Amino acid sequence: MTRRLAPMAPALLLALFAHSATLSAADAVASAPVSVTVVAAQLDAEVTAATATLAATRDAILAEKKQLAADYQRLRDEQRDKEAALAAEVAKAKTLQRERGEQERELRQLREIARQLLDMSRDYAANQRLGEGFGPELATTQTMGDCAEGLRTAAALAPADLAALLRVSNARVHERLGGVRGPGMAYGADGAELQGEYLRYGPLLYFWPPGAMPPGLAALRLGSAAPTLFNQLDAEDQAALASLHDGAVALVPMDLSMGQAISLREQKDSLLEHYIKGGPVMIPIVLLALMCLVLILWRVPVLLRLPSTRAIKRVSELVALVRAGRIAEAEKLADSLGKPLSTLARAGIAARDLSRDRLEELLYEQTLVLIPPLGRSLSALAVSASAAPLFGLLGTVTGIIHTFQLITVYGSGDARLLSSGISEALITTEAGLLVAIPALLVHAWCTRRVRHMSALAQETALCLLNGLTLDLAEPATARPAATASAAGEDSGS
Repeated sequence: MTRRLAPMAPALLLALFAHSATLSAADAVASAPVSVTVVAAQLDAEVTAATATLAATRDAILAEKKQLAADYQRLRDEQRDKEAALAAEVAKAKTLQRERGEQERELRQLREIARQLLDMSRDYAANQRLGEGFGPELATTQTMGDCAEGLRTAAALAPADLAALLRVSNARVHERLGGVRGPGMAYGADGAELQGEYLRYGPLLYFWPPGAMPPGLAALRLGSAAPTLFNQLDAEDQAALASLHDGAVALVPMDLSMGQAISLREQKDSLLEHYIKGGPVMIPIVLLALMCLVLILWRVPVLLRLPSTRAIKRVSELVALVRAGRIAEAEKLADSLGKPLSTLARAGIAARDLSRDRLEELLYEQTLVLIPPLGRSLSALAVSASAAPLFGLLGTVTGIIHTFQLITVYGSGDARLLSSGISEALITTEAGLLVAIPALLVHAWCTRRVRHMSALAQETALCLLNGLTLDLAEPATARPAATASAAGEDSGS
């Protein structure tokens, strides 16, 4: 029993304590009614004070809320202004960046133009060669002499020195526009120095060498100390230059290309020089060209003399003459057909009394004998025409190899050093094509001509066979003479 009540002890104690507290409160209320009124008054006072405090707190909160709203709006306005200012700064920065890019691009262009102008100035200074070859022009002033001395190192001059040099050069050009005449030196076509007299009008220069050598134009070459004489002119132009030398008014030739046309004309090689530039591969190409030329000159005239299609009409006339018994006239007409049809026709006339089978075999045999020789050596022509461009390709490969060897040794700065390899590469290809193209065209024409002649011979043989054996029902009994002759031929064979 004690064990069962032990767990319920705390609950029982709590219930007893609550009951005793309730009884005590009821007793207190019953015993003090006046104190409740006091408590109610105190509570009302506290409620009133709490209400006032609440109202004051609400007013304070409302005031703070208004202040916070004003501060928030002010901050939003400041943020908006700062964002607008930031956007303006970003746009300004982008504009400045774009302008900077354009200015950098313009600066690069200006630097490139300045570099080109500087290079042009140096080239102009190097090409002018003031005082070299025409000393009397520049001996008047010490400035010209100093300028001429500085031209030898024109590539190393500063822009300020080049500007001074250009001023002196321009002054000299203005002086030369009126014409300058005096003694000077020029190089001949063979490189020999020629002392003579020159006449300069602006950039145009004329030179009269001593003795009986004809006068001509003088062109100043890059890197040359004196002009080079070009006197390969017509007699009329040389007479005009002689009149100009004597002080008369003359219509003289002018080189408006400033020497480039003369240089281009001098670059033209002869056939032998062109052949030599092609290198050793040109030897088999030339041999193939000679072989093709010999074959063409041998076979083309033979094929041109072959009869045309109109000969078939005369074959019909020949058959009619044979059938009429006019053998002599038929043989004469056969000779006029031209070979190989004349040989075929004569064989048919001679075997007119044979049987159809024998005549057919005879005409077929004659066709096999006469037609193949017409295409003789055409295969050699085709092989030569096909091999020529292959040798040209071989020359191209060797020329490219030579060019790369030159690039390895000298670099690619000066293209003139590479001209030998490039010439070998291009000239051999050109020569191979020049041999192959006409040879292939002639071979195609010859082949077509032989095929046409073969068809014409077969048509002639068929015409003879049908015409000569048309009314022979039984050739072996109708013509005993023919049979006897055929038997004689068989026994002889």
